[in-house]
Amino acid sequence: MVHQDLTTLEAVALAIRSEMESTDLYQKLTKRVRNPEVKLLLEELETDEESHRETLMTLYRKLLAGEKPAIPAADGRDKQWDIDPDADYLTIMTKARDKEYESEDFYKSAAERVRDHKTRVFFMELAETEHRHAAVLQRQVDRLQEDPHWFDRQDSGFYKSTHEGP
Repeated sequence: MVHQDLTTLEAVALAIRSEMESTDLYQKLTKRVRNPEVKLLLEELETDEESHRETLMTLYRKLLAGEKPAIPAADGRDKQWDIDPDADYLTIMTKARDKEYESEDFYKSAAERVRDHKTRVFFMELAETEHRHAAVLQRQVDRLQEDPHWFDRQDSGFYKSTHEGP
């Protein structure tokens, strides 16, 4: 949820920080997991989040009109998402899923507050993408609940017909 007194510029800056945190988490997890299917899925999520960050940075610079960007050290949410990449996989995936859902809500709320149509549409597109990410992560949570060693399996039956990417 976007605070009522948050400007568009501040919302974009906070979104950039959030995307940076997500990129970092998925990057660390990609290095840790052994399952090739999960590794590829995490790489796709990382790529999406990095793309979001780059697009948000472009928007941020445009809004700043030449001033130096100042990205906050934390994403400013009411609930801090300190996700330990060394925790057990089920905990990580559950928290990452919840963070994606919260990001969806954040972008929807931001879209309601901005005046610029292009920015509003962009925030709604980001909200939809974060919703898809959460669904992908939920499938991994389900998989981990069935098989706690899923992320460490090297014989995952790479990209079975049930795979749906981010």
